[in-house]
Amino acid sequence: MMSGFSIALILFVVFVMPVWIMAHYSSKKQKLKQVSEEDIDVLEDLLATLDRLEGRLNTLEKLVFPTDISSSKGKADTDSDQSDRGAA
Repeated sequence: MMSGFSIALILFVVFVMPVWIMAHYSSKKQKLKQVSEEDIDVLEDLLATLDRLEGRLNTLEKLVFPTDISSSKGKADTDSDQSDRGAA
């Protein structure tokens, strides 16, 4: 017949273990949803780097294109539209 140990083992496997496993993985899932302090520090560093690179890019654009890019681009688009109409 069944000993007391095998009955206890069956009860543990059927009732206790599933609840234990669900509780374990639900707590792991909650930990993954939270943003850690290290993640925040990395994001702040990336944002600071992005700001510096944006400033450098703006300076480079001013050096390479001393006039306003949008006004010269708009003029080039208008010239090409007129040449297309003349060819048609």
